[in-house]
Amino acid sequence: MCAAPLDQVEGADEMIEAFMGMAKFVQQLTESLPGPLAASLSANPGAVMDQINGFPIHAVEYSRGQPSAESRLESIEEGPLDAAMFEAPAGYRLQDPFAGR
Repeated sequence: MCAAPLDQVEGADEMIEAFMGMAKFVQQLTESLPGPLAASLSANPGAVMDQINGFPIHAVEYSRGQPSAESRLESIEEGPLDAAMFEAPAGYRLQDPFAGR
């Protein structure tokens, strides 16, 4: 993973703050789960951000010693988001996951 200093990536502070908030939520959620389920989700997603000392701009994931995925930050753009991005795709419907129990 390659990281740039936070002051060199516009908006990085806000993104890190949002990510760390989500990481804290996930950590609290996993700690509240019972036994085996909690153990299977025990990784702290915020730990990586604490270790890299910057904002990730290039990452390569490996599987069995071979590159399997790559991500690269090329630009950041601020602006309004189209509300349609948050709509469920056609054919999806709301279901109660606890119905019928």
